[in-house]
Amino acid sequence: MDAPDTEQARVDALFLAIFEDDRRGAEVFEALLQRFGTSRVHTDGGIDAVLKTYRGAAHRELLDYIVLRCNRARGVNDPLPPAPAENSDASTL
Repeated sequence: MDAPDTEQARVDALFLAIFEDDRRGAEVFEALLQRFGTSRVHTDGGIDAVLKTYRGAAHRELLDYIVLRCNRARGVNDPLPPAPAENSDASTL
């Protein structure tokens, strides 16, 4: 394990300690999850709908990043799922 990997593992362990091991951090994460955990595709409002969709995806991406770091600290190396906009069939329109 070289220095960048060691630093990454150290920071991953911090994420785990803060957001799962510490009750306060777990409570903060739960509040974030309730507030920003759902991302959906908005269809009303033209360009504003697109912007709302991307904003929701960005919120969810942050939560997924926290989960990714906690999982890596446990030895689980799952990749992040693609953002909802990347899964859309908009390219076929």
